[in-house]
Amino acid sequence: MASGDVQLNDPQDLKKFAADVRQLVSDLTGYQKQAEPDVSLPAPVAIGQNATGTTAPFTLSQRIQGRMSDIGGNFQTLIDKLNLIADAAEKIAGNYTNATALDNMDAHAVDAELAIS
Repeated sequence: MASGDVQLNDPQDLKKFAADVRQLVSDLTGYQKQAEPDVSLPAPVAIGQNATGTTAPFTLSQRIQGRMSDIGGNFQTLIDKLNLIADAAEKIAGNYTNATALDNMDAHAVDAELAIS
């Protein structure tokens, strides 16, 4: 076996990996729901030394909201990819539940399961 080859000793390892990834998704989603409402632009904003309160400029507010939307989209992409990884691990583990199937497993078979060309 070459050093770059992947070796699967037990499909249960993949099932545990999938469960760990799903727990990570759950934890990240929970943190995101807690943090999201806390990010806002305070008003009024004091500008300059000894300044009185003034409302934040509208363009600044728009930019912050736009960045928050970008972060939300990127976060959802991360969650989707993690779920895809967990699904793939479970699918592969489900197909290799006995010694004969494990002996016949190769990278091409895994690629075919994941629809990778």
